[in-house]
This record gives sequence, structure tokens and C-alpha cells, in this order.
Amino acid sequence: MIVALVHLLLGLKSSLGSEDRFLRNLKEYTYTLEFQDLFENLDNWVIDVMPGISSGNNEIQHYSDSPDNVFLTKIDNQNVLVLRSLERKYGNYNYTSGKVYSKLPFGPYGFYNIKAKVPKDNCLFPAIWMLPLEERYQYGRSPSCGEMDIMESICKDKRAFYVAHYGGIYPNNDKSPDFPNNFFQVEINWDYPHYFGVEWQPEYMKFWLDARVVNGKVEGIEGARISSEEWYSLTNEGELRHKGAPFDVPFNLIMNLAVGGNWANSLNCCTSVPSQAEMHIYQVEVWK
Repeated sequence: MIVALVHLLLGLKSSLGSEDRFLRNLKEYTYTLEFQDLFENLDNWVIDVMPGISSGNNEIQHYSDSPDNVFLTKIDNQNVLVLRSLERKYGNYNYTSGKVYSKLPFGPYGFYNIKAKVPKDNCLFPAIWMLPLEERYQYGRSPSCGEMDIMESICKDKRAFYVAHYGGIYPNNDKSPDFPNNFFQVEINWDYPHYFGVEWQPEYMKFWLDARVVNGKVEGIEGARISSEEWYSLTNEGELRHKGAPFDVPFNLIMNLAVGGNWANSLNCCTSVPSQAEMHIYQVEVWK
């Protein structure tokens, strides 16, 4: 009810706004490389240890700091961060896996580009996303604090999904874009690594596939662009925060390989679970 009222009165959803207003908000940005990690070490990352139930998605793995779940290796003479899921007991869990988040937050704003080879199999839910660390939440807990899902993949589905979460605490949460505009409209060959990116600016958010920065400009396969007119943040009392919130503070980058969860279960794709799977991260770039 609160979210619906906010939309009605303030026209925060693009479907209620005008195209002219959206176009006026567009701005071209020129980027320079601020940060790059080629994974010679893990100095920039924290290995998360947490049960799948704490993810909010009812995942069936326990994230572990075991070197069997999170480790560095070389593939084709390149350093690679490996997040590996395993059929292995951990307390009450039958599977373990890997999850890392950046030691320091990034932004606000910039172009974030991650090269990764993503596994496709039953019951797998790999993701690359951004969220403020708990101690840095300025707008409450997720999703009122904001969340940018740069890449989500589910089971054997061939699509790469993206979305931004915002609004209030569930059930007053909101997101953009809606289906069927929340995935790249191209066929992806998952046998190879790809770049997954998000351009995050005060006026808009734009998702990219296999993009590179050429002469300061982002070039690649374009996903959806979200106008800042769409996103907003509500207090626990349902009051609207200032314009720009919640995407006007630093966010941490998170990468994980989940097993199972609500989404996978809804697709009935967990009838079998691979005993082992790997997500390979080749590099992380931050452009300002």
C-alpha cells in the first residue's frame, strides 16, 4: 500500500513518468580506471562464512572459508579466483560453497566491470552484486538500503539477469526493471568467460554485457537503463527519503556461488544437485 501510494503521488516509476524527463536526465560520462584486481592475492577481499538460511533466499549451502571452497589458481596463464561448491557436510548442511565481498566499499558512482566464467547446472545460483555492508547501512536493511544485482544466473537457464532493488523493507520493497526487461536480450555462450557490468550514476543505472571502456566510453552489449526517477528509499515508518537514496552512498561488491534457494525451487530445478561446481573470477575493474 505504501509503495503504491508513493508511485501514485510522486510518479517514481518510469511507466508513470515522461520519456522527455527521462531523456533530460541522461548524461554522458568519461571514465578512467581507478581500481583493478587481477587476483595475484586476496588482499582486497573478505571470505564470508555464513549459513545459506541467512542469505534470505533459503539456500542449501553453507559458505565456508575452506581453501577447497575459495582459492586462487591459474587458468590459461591467468590468475583466477575460484568459488567452488562441494557436496560436503558443514553442520546441518550437506553442501559448502564460496562467497567473497570487497574489503572496502566503492563509489558512489562509476562503472563496475567483472570478468567471470559462470557455471550452468541444476540447482546453481551464482551472482555478482553490490550492497552496503551492514555497518554502513544508512537507509535501513535490504532492500531499503539498495541492492544492485549485476549478474544472476539460475540453474541451466541460458539468460543473464540483472535488477536493482530499493524501496522499503519487505513487503514494501520495489525493483527495476521488471520481467521481461531484466535480462540481456542476446544468446550467451556460457562455456566462456564474460564481462558483466553496471554503470552507476546519479541520473541512471545501466547494465552491460561484454563491455570494455574505449577512449573513456563504455562499449558493449547494452542492457536496461534505469532512470533515477524510478528508485527511492522509505524509512521504517514509510516516509520517503531524499532524492537519490539509496544509491548515493558507497557499496561493497559481492560474488558468490549459491546452491538452491527460493528461485531454484520455484523452477523445480533442484531434483539433482552437482557434487561440485566452480565459478571463475578473472578480474574486477572499477572506473570513475
